[in-house]
Amino acid sequence: MKKNTPIEQRKTVMNVSLIRLSVALLGMAIPSMLYAANLKDMDVVSLPGERVELKLVFDEPVAAPNGYTIDQPARIALDLPGVTSQLGEKRRAVGIGNVRNLTVVESKNVTRLVVGLNTLVPYTTRAEGNNIFIVLGDKAAVATTATTSVISTKPTNNITPPVTTKSVASIGNAIENIDFRRGDNGEGNIVVKLSNSTISPDVQERGGKIVLNFPKTQLPESLRVRLDVKDFATPVQFINSTAKSDGSSISIEPKGNYDYLVFQANDELTVSVKHVSAEEKQRRLEDQGVFKGDTLSLNFQDIEVRSVLQILADFTKLNLVATDSVTGNITLRLQNVPWDQALDIIMRTRGLAKRQEGNILIIAPADELAESARRMFDAEQTLKATQPLRRELIPVNYADATSIIALFQATMSQTNSVQTNQNGAYNANMTSNDRGSLTVDKRTNTIIAYQTEERLEELRRIIAQ
Repeated sequence: MKKNTPIEQRKTVMNVSLIRLSVALLGMAIPSMLYAANLKDMDVVSLPGERVELKLVFDEPVAAPNGYTIDQPARIALDLPGVTSQLGEKRRAVGIGNVRNLTVVESKNVTRLVVGLNTLVPYTTRAEGNNIFIVLGDKAAVATTATTSVISTKPTNNITPPVTTKSVASIGNAIENIDFRRGDNGEGNIVVKLSNSTISPDVQERGGKIVLNFPKTQLPESLRVRLDVKDFATPVQFINSTAKSDGSSISIEPKGNYDYLVFQANDELTVSVKHVSAEEKQRRLEDQGVFKGDTLSLNFQDIEVRSVLQILADFTKLNLVATDSVTGNITLRLQNVPWDQALDIIMRTRGLAKRQEGNILIIAPADELAESARRMFDAEQTLKATQPLRRELIPVNYADATSIIALFQATMSQTNSVQTNQNGAYNANMTSNDRGSLTVDKRTNTIIAYQTEERLEELRRIIAQ
């Protein structure tokens, strides 16, 4: 067998190295090829059964997204790896059914779609060609009625239910560790290690604190401490972990304006708290809806809307007037929500609107209430147009009568033009939308007013002042 010469051996080594380099470069190119899909458009439509469908349009097929949910405020976050957004706006107000708004953010080759909701509902996702469809309120997303809110779940067969009824064993559920880390962008990350992935906390925001309640979950003695994490320079100041008779609780105390996300991967729960500007904080409150009423619980199956409104009226001690156009039935299950939020949800669902006059609450379809307001405005304008005119001479002392007329017309939001007649008097001509006239006798500095009684009183008030 012929042996290779040293030169041929070096060539062979170089060829192998080039092949390895090519494979390595190809391996580096493959990930970049994966991040080629573009999000071109989003559409929202209302479906029967109080459902809403989101349609995401891409320039090529993509896999159905993974996601997690947050109960307070109600949000669904869906991650689209390898997708770039080409939408003209990052934030879109919706107001269709249960959907408040849509927000699209990009980070490290991942596009995240955040769906702001009035209340958390089940949802399903499916991919069809270059489109992804997300159906909110789809009962097929859960096998049974949801009783426990879950922060996030891993998708199975492209279906990601935001709520579940997994049973939690009363023995063996425990918090194994609580860690705090500072993120790359200055956010504070509280990482909770759980004994198993079936543990799902109830997350609430109360009194400026983020509270995580773990029912039927043990907390070791060594973790029952109050952590001071101010030195990490994040919004989080303290983390207080306590054990209760029915479970465990972790209270997070941030400082300043903040926003937070809660997500869970298997047995690891993370609460990420970041600084936000005052404007972003205000916008978040508006998205949530600032409701201050006393809380109540409602659980009805196919009940008349008028009956629910009567229950709310009895609860709030308000006098309620519902027009004959308020009809239909509704199914709702609300636990410990402010009554004004419950009313807002019912009105949004049924296309209603309200107007409050003192302690009287008027409920009607939105278009009917708008038409009523328009008729009232037209009636007021007609009444003003038919009021009788009176003539009055008003002398002006220590001021120029012409200036008084200009001030009066500016106050009444009218445009005037001043002209001089042959007798040396000044005429302030009213606009075509007004009635009557105002004339100034320059020799006696007197205003000759031909106006309605209401406008005469306003003129006398200005002169007196």
